[in-house]
Order: sequence, then structure tokens, then C-alpha cells
Amino acid sequence: MQSRLAQVTVSTRQSLASYSLSNSLTLYGQSDVDTWTSALTSNQHQTGSPFLNYHTYCVAVTETEVDILTGESQIRRVDIMADYGESLNPMLDIGQTEGGFVMGLGNFLTEDTLFDSKTGRILTDGTWNYKPPTAKDIPIDWRIHLLPDTPNPNGIRSSKATGEPSIALSAGALLANKLAVESARKDLFGKDEFIPVVAPFTVERTQQSVGINESVLSV
Repeated sequence: MQSRLAQVTVSTRQSLASYSLSNSLTLYGQSDVDTWTSALTSNQHQTGSPFLNYHTYCVAVTETEVDILTGESQIRRVDIMADYGESLNPMLDIGQTEGGFVMGLGNFLTEDTLFDSKTGRILTDGTWNYKPPTAKDIPIDWRIHLLPDTPNPNGIRSSKATGEPSIALSAGALLANKLAVESARKDLFGKDEFIPVVAPFTVERTQQSVGINESVLSV
């Protein structure tokens, strides 16, 4: 991919996206890791064949609402579909999905880490300035579905490990807030342009991205 991109001269991200689409060029990296089983018997290390080699798939649709004056947002609804094979315990898998999603919300929206530029001391080390998600930050309407009739031939009793794959789904909340900001800028200023964002897309960054000033405010 890098060798092909080196031959491309584009001025904007939109141009790069258009070029990639027309030339079937992916813009992401992927790697597979095989887990090997091993046994230690007496003084001999025995290595067997790869096992538990599979992927866990999840998809989510996220709807948020943003207050463009303050930058605060609410997650109005989230729908998640997860492929966990033949679930050994659906309640446990759903709980893992919820926990992973909320962990991701902190990463993408609230948990900003700041350091002193001179001493390197962490500045966000208290509850006033480091903000992990709480009970008021979870989706108002949250629907999680496990994909049925999808046994995993490589898993234990046809199941899949859940872990925290749903962390990545939380990026949808950041992107939904970004789209809301872009919509507000178009309505207020007639601007329809790309807005770069970084994670976490905090309340402050959200509010500043709108670009509201006194000219658009009235009593």
C-alpha cells in the first residue's frame, strides 16, 4: 500500500479517498496473530498447532445529540449486532459488550490526558479534570443483539471470546458528534467543509469546532 501511495499526489483527504475508491486501494492496515498452544512437561517444551484462530465481528449504529453552545452531547440510541458464535452465556457477552463500549466512550469523548510541557507532570489526575464515563454518559436507548445461528468451528463449544472488541464501536459516537458539528456549521455559516478531529473529542473541542461567535447570537 505504501509503495502505491508514494506515487500519488493529492492535495486533500477527499482527493485521496476518491483515488483510493477508484483504484480499489484500502487505507487501513491489518495483521493476523495466531495463538499457539504449548505444554511444559518435565524439561521439554512442546508446541502444537495454532488454535482459536478466528475473528470477532461487531457493527453498531449510533445516534447522538449535541448542544452546539456548550459542546455537551447525549447518546440517544445505539444498536449493536455482534457475532460471538454460539454464545456460552448471552447475558455475560452482552455485559462485556456494554462494558467495552463504555470504555471506548471514555477514550473517544471524555478521558483527556494533559501533561505539563516543562516538567512532564500529569495535569489531569483528579476528578475535576479527568472524566471517565459515568452512568449519565451511557446510551439512553441501548439495544444489543447477538447474531444467531453462527457457530464458530474454531472456538470452545462453537463460541467466541468477547473481551473488548466493542471498544472500537464507540468511535461512532465521536463521528456522530462530528457530523452534528458539521451540520451546525452548514446551517449557521453556510460552510460545508471537512473538520479534522482528534480523540478524545471532548466537550471543549466540540464547542470550539462549531466556531460560534457573538455575531450569530441574539437575545
